[in-house]
Amino acid sequence: MKRRIYNIINSFVLGITAIWFIYRFYDIQGIFVKSTPISVVSIMGTALLIYGIKFCRLYLALYDAQLGLEICLTTYCKVTPISIILPFKVGEFFRIYCYGRQIGSLLKSVVIILLDRFMDTAALVTAIALVWIFYGERPSVFIYFLLIFLILSVCFYFVFPGIYRFWTRYLLCAKASEHKIWALKTLESIHTLYSEIENVVKGRGMILYFLSLAAWGIEISNITLINYMTGGNHTGVVISEYLLSAMSRRQSPEFDQFVFISVIGFVLLFWMLWVRKMLFKKEDVK
Repeated sequence: MKRRIYNIINSFVLGITAIWFIYRFYDIQGIFVKSTPISVVSIMGTALLIYGIKFCRLYLALYDAQLGLEICLTTYCKVTPISIILPFKVGEFFRIYCYGRQIGSLLKSVVIILLDRFMDTAALVTAIALVWIFYGERPSVFIYFLLIFLILSVCFYFVFPGIYRFWTRYLLCAKASEHKIWALKTLESIHTLYSEIENVVKGRGMILYFLSLAAWGIEISNITLINYMTGGNHTGVVISEYLLSAMSRRQSPEFDQFVFISVIGFVLLFWMLWVRKMLFKKEDVK
């Protein structure tokens, strides 16, 4: 029964993603109208490097889950195209579901995927800030709010243990009541979530962040190179629009090119892994 539900969810999500992909890239010639064979090859190489780094980042975060490399890679190839195609980051829910099923813990999957997104967003904001500083662009209000959110999240991570100890001791010493019992249960639930985050971050947090920063650095370098090869001007504006496209519905042509090539690459790699798996199954039967 569980397998049947899993197959239904997979089919539904993949169907919706395919429809959205066709809708988004129906004018494929218009997207690549200014592209050259060299720029397309450059995007392909960049996509391979970037998603290779991002896979290493996620695999490192999943290390304690003890999933096999092939299972991680197959799942990554299945969920990543969905994550980058569907709007409003709704594909992240499918990522959480798939990894939760593989790990056997939905909570751990939520923590790992949210932490993966957090590190990627932190690196993206850093990259945008550096581009604006270097090229003298005017910062966006949205980026300011995002930066404040990231700083507050990091501060909360460091101060929570002290808050937890103080209020737990206070509530345990106070006179028992329904409200205090509810507060203790809520505090314990938050602490359980915090412990899961700490298990992933401890010893790996900075590595995950710098892997994300390296991926965005490669992507920015590729955009700069393509803009130079196509004779484009205002490199700072092109890079800024490209990076902002990664966190909004407003897509730049360069970002659409990268997404299209990445999705095709993931589909081909997933198909190759699936064929390999089927061939090994046949050999085992023999």
